[in-house]
Parts: sequence; C-alpha cells; structure tokens
Amino acid sequence: MKKRYGTDILIGGNTYAMVKDDFILRDLDLVRVVGREQCVRVYELIARAGEVLSPEHQGALDAYAAGYDAYCRQHWDQAIDHFKRALEVRPDDGPSKTMLQRCMDYKDDPPPEDWECVFEPTTK
Repeated sequence: MKKRYGTDILIGGNTYAMVKDDFILRDLDLVRVVGREQCVRVYELIARAGEVLSPEHQGALDAYAAGYDAYCRQHWDQAIDHFKRALEVRPDDGPSKTMLQRCMDYKDDPPPEDWECVFEPTTK
C-alpha cells in the first residue's frame, strides 16, 4: 500500500497508537483493504517528534490536511486546489499526487451519495 501513496513508511492505527507521541505523523486516508471488512486508517511517518520541519514541508502537510478535509466532504475542486498547492511547495509529495489524481477521477465519476470517505482499492 505504501507504493500506492508514494511514501516510504506507512503505518496503520495500531502502530499509530504506539508511536504517536514519538513521531510526527500525517493522517493519509481511510481504506477498506481488499479481503478485510473493517476500514484501516493509514498514516505516514514524517519525522521524530520535536524535529523542526522546513516551512515548505509544513506547508505541504497543512495543504494536504485541508485537501483531505475537502475530499471527504466531496468538494473536489477545493481538494484539487489544496493538493496542487502542496505539490507546488513539495513536487515529490507522493500522497498529494495520489489524492490529486483520485479527486480528479471522483470529480468525473463521483462516489455514491452515501460515501463515507473510505477508499476501496480493487487490488492489493
């Protein structure tokens, strides 16, 4: 799954609970993993807690968070703008690339009205 998001270290909710005070983590997505009924919240490990991020890196994280919020509300144009902003300051940000593409896809072919902001990949 880390390949899907273009990140090196991806963790789930159980690991998040164990390390959340020791690391800076980015809430990436809520995923229904193929073969499992329950959804899994996935996070990206960014840095050790207390590490100072560059303004660009922090700006990209903030733009991603705003984009993800808009994505969950199905405000595709707003989400697209936020993810593009994240990529302007960090062009190599894999999660922003992933979510930007997903928003463009959903804008053309929206999920059902009762969608609960859960991504359901068709392959592992």
